[in-house]
Amino acid sequence: MITAIDFMEEAIELKRKKSADYQGGILTEEQYFPFGYESYMHMVLTKVNRIRSVMERDNKSDVNFESAEDSVIDLVNYAAMMGAWMRNNPQASTPTDTPITKKKKAKK
Repeated sequence: MITAIDFMEEAIELKRKKSADYQGGILTEEQYFPFGYESYMHMVLTKVNRIRSVMERDNKSDVNFESAEDSVIDLVNYAAMMGAWMRNNPQASTPTDTPITKKKKAKK
């Protein structure tokens, strides 16, 4: 039987592998999420919608690529990435305090 900790350890291993693929020493995680809070929320909501899409099908095995479980693992990782971003950017305490909105405020 798998525990939540086992599941999170799988998510951590996948995060390490994906970080190596996506960033590969060329790009930073921040470059993939340039809009701060909104970037992370977009990915979290995308994964929630994917899980719903798969789970609400009559035939859950009729999925071509990403299973609901795969999406849950991704959701765990995006939530952790968002949590890390929030701790690293405490001044951005609301959805309106992002690089884009700060530029708009500065122009006023």
